[in-house]
Amino acid sequence: MRKYSIILYILVFWLVPETAMAQESIDIEERDLDSLVALYYSHVDDDEDKLIIARLICQEQIHADSIQKWAQINVDLARKLNNPNYEVMGLLSLAVADYYHADFQSSLNYGFQGLSIAESIGNKERIADCCQNIGDAYSYLNAYEKANSYYYRTLDINMECGDIKSFIFTIYSLTDNLIIQKLFNEADSLLKLGDSLALSINNDYARSFVMENLAMLYYSMFVYHFSECDLGLIEKVKYYVAESIRLEETLYRGDVLYLRSLFFESVYNDYKGARLDNALDSMRIINDHLYANAIEDQGLEVEVDWEINNVFIMLLAGEFDEAIIKLDSIDSLAYGTEYESAYLLIRSHYYSLQGDFRNSQFWLSKYYESINSNISLDMAASTAQNLAENEYKKQIRERELRYEQKRRRYLLIVIAVLVGLAFLVSEYVRNRRHNRELNVKNVKLLQQREEILSQKEEILAMNEELSDKNATLASNHKQITDSISYASLIQKAALPKDYQMSDLFGDYFLIYRPLDIVAGDFYWASQIGRYKILVCADCTGHGVPGAFVSMLGISLLNEVSSHISDTCNAACILDDLRTKLMSSLGQSKKKYENGTIYSMDGMDLAMVVMEDGSNVVQFAGAYRPLWIWRNGELIQLKPDKMPIGLYLGSEKNFTNHELEVFPGDVLYMFSDGIPDQFGFVDDSRTRCKHFSTKKLAKLITDIGHLPLTEQKSRIEHEVDTWKNGYKQLDDNILIGVRV
Repeated sequence: MRKYSIILYILVFWLVPETAMAQESIDIEERDLDSLVALYYSHVDDDEDKLIIARLICQEQIHADSIQKWAQINVDLARKLNNPNYEVMGLLSLAVADYYHADFQSSLNYGFQGLSIAESIGNKERIADCCQNIGDAYSYLNAYEKANSYYYRTLDINMECGDIKSFIFTIYSLTDNLIIQKLFNEADSLLKLGDSLALSINNDYARSFVMENLAMLYYSMFVYHFSECDLGLIEKVKYYVAESIRLEETLYRGDVLYLRSLFFESVYNDYKGARLDNALDSMRIINDHLYANAIEDQGLEVEVDWEINNVFIMLLAGEFDEAIIKLDSIDSLAYGTEYESAYLLIRSHYYSLQGDFRNSQFWLSKYYESINSNISLDMAASTAQNLAENEYKKQIRERELRYEQKRRRYLLIVIAVLVGLAFLVSEYVRNRRHNRELNVKNVKLLQQREEILSQKEEILAMNEELSDKNATLASNHKQITDSISYASLIQKAALPKDYQMSDLFGDYFLIYRPLDIVAGDFYWASQIGRYKILVCADCTGHGVPGAFVSMLGISLLNEVSSHISDTCNAACILDDLRTKLMSSLGQSKKKYENGTIYSMDGMDLAMVVMEDGSNVVQFAGAYRPLWIWRNGELIQLKPDKMPIGLYLGSEKNFTNHELEVFPGDVLYMFSDGIPDQFGFVDDSRTRCKHFSTKKLAKLITDIGHLPLTEQKSRIEHEVDTWKNGYKQLDDNILIGVRV
């Protein structure tokens, strides 16, 4: 849609100046269309003024058929009067009419015809106009590299002629292509150049176009790198849309970008209350404005875009039932249009907000397939390009052929003389050259032999040095590996033994798979008076760094548990553990606010406290939940969303959950290693997905009635099958205890 506005700009901006100057020679009191038409028919065809009037009439047209009619009159009259400059302008108007008719093959033909004539008369401004036209046509056909080559040629001519305004608007067209091609850095540099040039000539209208494209650039970067959720890009989008509105009334696209930026900002900042209401009010006002000013003029595709905006508003307002109905209603209308990717993205976000992450990932993958498509042209587009370029090349060849025929006659005479001279001296030159080449080759062979001998000695020395270094590296590696292996014995010694776990909890199973020799995940169990305590923890990192934190965690748990009195409270234990861990690592929120660099290490864990003779279980969690299987159903106790360690949110104590359990119930605690494990979707090894918490929950629900030894085997088998050759990514731990 927006490229039509560029086409109109070309008509008004590039083609008006010369006709406006020519108009000074005509005494026209009235500029209305009827007066111009009457004035046109009052002149004879041989009158140069009639051509100027026809050009003015063509510029006043707004409908494609009318533009085409008067542009053809322009071309015919210019040819009759042998005025190639006006002929080029008429051909460009015919090309614009074909844009509106979506006949891009014909548009390219007119563009190349005009370019051939403009080059033959050496009119640089008209050459730039034609190159701009051809670039626009290639953009519609998705042939972005070809379009860019013509846009860059236009920029060179504009700069050579000192036409800064045209240079800025060509940057606008070019960067639109670069954004589609994901060439974000190149687009950013060009737009910053366009902004500085617009400032230098104090042209707010041109700057508003640049601001709008900068907003589009940063929005495209945000949605292309969607998983990073970089809200800094959203702030830039809002800023540049606001700048575009301040400089000049915003175009249709600016309002759309601002509306969707408000959505992402509100969702990721979790707006509530007045902030949410203000965002929704702004989005509704913008969308009503778009409907009032765009739908009637620009047709069905913009109406699809408007409906997508309504879905953004519904999702932010929590109207999920209405949103899915609206999405289903525009499904068939969105595909195959420029709004397809926006539709796929909002559909993924609908399922994400509903907590249906499987469907969310499915639609998100389709979105990425849409924006990363390498298909630039279909068969019809390729045919249109080839026909247009071949016609242009044919005209160039015909013109060059006439010059070639003249040169050829003179060249034949020169060649005949040169052949005779060459024949006389060829033997002499050949013998001298042959001898000289032999001498040079002999010298080179001697030099190469010396170089080879020297290189051989260097290679032998290097091999000896590399052998020494490899031996040193192997020795160092063995020492490090031996040290880590010994450290793993120390870590295993700190963990509860199998017989201790059996004595405490009876029927249980444990899946414990460190990623490296030592692990950052650990488990801990103890009997304190009449209380049995079980902990499943996931420390920051894995390997050696994680192992250090895990050993600190085990030590602090032993210390905290030794001070438990007659009453044991799981949440209080976590509060005390957090305080001691932060003290040990030198962490404090005050240091963070003062900008002090410090350790961000910590741990996520779930703790269960069971009292002898009681059927009530206490649970407290730091980012890790407790699941309870009961009679074919899974009960999930949610943890507090803060770690054992520095927390930058508002300070609060951990929550103590109490739940009555019954014989046959199974308690499950686990780290994020299994849910986050990737697996190849198929044997092609090109697509992979998370195992996911949802999949683990379904698996446990299905097997919870089995003996715990069988449950362990089933879970390990499912995870290994899911990986399908994908490497283990993190430490794995999962504990099950039957009541």
